Amino acid sequence: MLTRIVQAAKGAMLTNRNLIANMQQASAWLSTSGIEPGKEVIITALPLYHIFALTANGLVFMKFGGCNHLITNPRDMKGFVKELKGTRFTAITGVNTLFNGLLNTPGFDEIDFSSVKFTLGGGMAVQRAVAERWKKVTGVTLVEAYGLTETSPAACINPLTLPEYNGAIGLPIPSTDACIKDDNGNILALGEVGELCIKGPQVMKGYWAKEQLTAETLKGGWLHTGDVGGVDAQGFFKITDRMKDIIITAGGKNITPSEWENELKFSPYVTDAVVIGDKRRYLTVIIMIDQENVEKYAQDNDVPFSNYASLTHSAEVQNLIQAEVDRVNKKFARVEQIKKFWLLDTQLSAEDEELTPTMKLKRKLVEKKYAPQIEAMYR
Repeated sequence: MLTRIVQAAKGAMLTNRNLIANMQQASAWLSTSGIEPGKEVIITALPLYHIFALTANGLVFMKFGGCNHLITNPRDMKGFVKELKGTRFTAITGVNTLFNGLLNTPGFDEIDFSSVKFTLGGGMAVQRAVAERWKKVTGVTLVEAYGLTETSPAACINPLTLPEYNGAIGLPIPSTDACIKDDNGNILALGEVGELCIKGPQVMKGYWAKEQLTAETLKGGWLHTGDVGGVDAQGFFKITDRMKDIIITAGGKNITPSEWENELKFSPYVTDAVVIGDKRRYLTVIIMIDQENVEKYAQDNDVPFSNYASLTHSAEVQNLIQAEVDRVNKKFARVEQIKKFWLLDTQLSAEDEELTPTMKLKRKLVEKKYAPQIEAMYR
């Protein structure tokens, strides 16, 4: 489920009705996958305090009488794969970085996936290359879905019978209306790009003690998600970016940062990235490396390092990441290419304020906290 994380300061108010409604909606959708009450085992690697895991894994599978098999440290990929080898499971949820990490871990292709009925991806956009590789290795389609904390979270899910990854976030789930609106609140035609809006029993009551923000977000019964996208003739919705994340360069060019970021994140050496460039002459990027894979590269190539910071500062690792940046740049027009990058030299965990519970960098906080490093890239 593609979910947008709500910062704690917003305080989305989810009622008991919201959560029960979403449990029933998601359960109805998942019932098409051949779920058998009392016989299901779902792999739960995402934290249950995250709304995605709470609803999709916790509430829904409790309704089905299923078992949640908890992975207490999903960043330990070797341990994760070992656990999967010894577990007969029927479903797994996760985020793109988790799926990519598993695919790049030795032994993953030796797991028995014959009992798996579906794989559900969210928390961030699922990359096509990751989804296609997942299907090739596991034989199971990586189904993408969409939601927000404000929608408890499920709003759109692809059919679980989808034969191949389709790049869409899916169809509105039962009792949910979805549409694309322009800046004036008018519903747009098929194929036109605008803001995705959601209506349904799972939509939050509002934001705690924030009447103005609530009024700006909930209009005429519609939740304005702030996500930019469109809908095709078959009714499938697709997200292209966040309205607030679109970069307008000093030259007036509109840039969708997630397109470049997602291409880079397919690299086994990159966990996440944040493109910078609003009102600036050119684009730069802050990159969080994949520690395990970069450390292995360093060891295999006799690159000396004493800690995480020295690893990111080494010339060999800088050159390694530069090659990945160059590879991605070739896919974009000159104005959309990255001129400089900076590697986060602090090892982050889910407890750090820069990361969401699904280990995704918080764009605005990163831009603020690392402002000196950003400015240095424009000197």
